[in-house]
Amino acid sequence: MKKQHLLFIFYFCLTTLINLKVQAQWLQQNSGTTSHLYGVYFTDENNGVAVGINGIILKTNNGGQLWQNISTSNSNHLVTVFFPSSNIGYAAGFAGTIVKTIDGGNSWTLLNSGTTSYINSLYFFNDSTGFAAGNDSLILFTNDGGITWQLKNNGTNSNQSIYKLSFVSPQIGFASISENPYHGILKTTNGGNNWEKDTIGLNIPFSVFFTDASNGIAVGSFNFIWKTVNGGEDWMAQDSSLGGTYTDVFFPVNGIGYVIGEQGKIVKTMDAGSTWIPEISNSTGSLRSVHFPDLNTGYVVGLDGLILKKGTNTFENEVFNTNTELMVYPNPFITSATIAFENHTNENFTLDIFNIQGVQVNKKENITNNFVHLSGSELSKGMYFFRLKNEVKCYFGKFVVDKKND
Repeated sequence: MKKQHLLFIFYFCLTTLINLKVQAQWLQQNSGTTSHLYGVYFTDENNGVAVGINGIILKTNNGGQLWQNISTSNSNHLVTVFFPSSNIGYAAGFAGTIVKTIDGGNSWTLLNSGTTSYINSLYFFNDSTGFAAGNDSLILFTNDGGITWQLKNNGTNSNQSIYKLSFVSPQIGFASISENPYHGILKTTNGGNNWEKDTIGLNIPFSVFFTDASNGIAVGSFNFIWKTVNGGEDWMAQDSSLGGTYTDVFFPVNGIGYVIGEQGKIVKTMDAGSTWIPEISNSTGSLRSVHFPDLNTGYVVGLDGLILKKGTNTFENEVFNTNTELMVYPNPFITSATIAFENHTNENFTLDIFNIQGVQVNKKENITNNFVHLSGSELSKGMYFFRLKNEVKCYFGKFVVDKKND
């Protein structure tokens, strides 16, 4: 009876741990610059462009292993980039600047937008047809590849800012907007000819993403993640448990999405935004834009030339085994705990411990037993994620240090 009870405890703890496991971490790439980067877009897992301050444009054709600084005549800040196809792309930013490429980003031509307002977001349906939006309530539309731009009325005050566009069809689209005192989301159902505002609240929505006409996520200041399931008529606050400011959101497929923000924060949902799990970003930088060309490959850019990548090669030599006999006990703990795991052949493992912001706070090497001890004196009160790895295996878990006097 005692043995059955212990087995029940073991499998209960194991199941709980597996369900809360941390996903593969993000790795920093060498961008070759310390300039601030504000926008990123990949047409496939290898070919992408990042844009930023003073008109910088970086291009890669090998998945970010090497970034080439593309020389252009533009020196105005670029904050957004969009490629409707592999060769045709647009980037935009300060003083109404819009540039276009027809050769996959190797060269860029300045377009006449007809405005001097700051452009924050681009969205294109095909090579010729798309929108640009920004400060001063600006919404522009083109159907000739940017040769001409038509001003669209969005129904807001002229001094408000539009941060991000998200369309699910040429007729139905959304835009995150800052309009004091209450900020919100604009919606069009007639191709941008008319827009209606749905108020969210006091928090500024810096980004919005809809996977279809009903389901969307908006993110912004003060731990702001909101979800709608009825096309923006109602918005429900979601708890990501991290706090801070979120700057962008992207869903590579329905149900699976990523939100990024300040201090290296990256959270992931696998249930369309109902719950959010922190990712290990290995960065404390200010993250500004996220894009996934497919489900398995993602890129993030930020200030000081920061570029992060998550992909199938992030742990190319590691094996993730969700059936591994792995347990932390007691959990939570105050003074000490033990991580027990499967290591029958006494392989050499390394333990890395990360705080909830994804920053590594502890490391233990040369672990050849099937257990490793944790000391509460080495860690502050809070939640931690850990990784046990060697050359061929990698296991993840989490634990909580609960110091009563902290």
